[in-house]
Amino acid sequence: NPTYKIYLLHYKQKVGSVSDSFSYSFSLPANHACFQGHFPTQPIVPGVMLLSILTQFLYQEKIRLLGFKQVKFLAPLLPHQSCQLNIESLAHQQWRFAFLYQDNTIATGILQGEYCA
Repeated sequence: NPTYKIYLLHYKQKVGSVSDSFSYSFSLPANHACFQGHFPTQPIVPGVMLLSILTQFLYQEKIRLLGFKQVKFLAPLLPHQSCQLNIESLAHQQWRFAFLYQDNTIATGILQGEYCA
């Protein structure tokens, strides 16, 4: 079971689904517990929180995470910023993901995952 529940997000919305690709939008409220230690005076969403959110959306799509092949954190995400998560299927149980805020790529990577019942 995921550590964080999706309802802890400020809002979430599935904005699209085409074949084996999915898009979601979400934001985290400034009072979310993840900001208490990361960093109280200048909060940013921890990378591990982004990966937890990704895992939750995979679970919602009935995709079991088998592992990460590559993850790159490129820019900070702040409280209340609306972030879009895109997930698309590649070959051999690999999936590409990207977290985007406006024109900025926040994080990107490739994971191994399989559909489950």
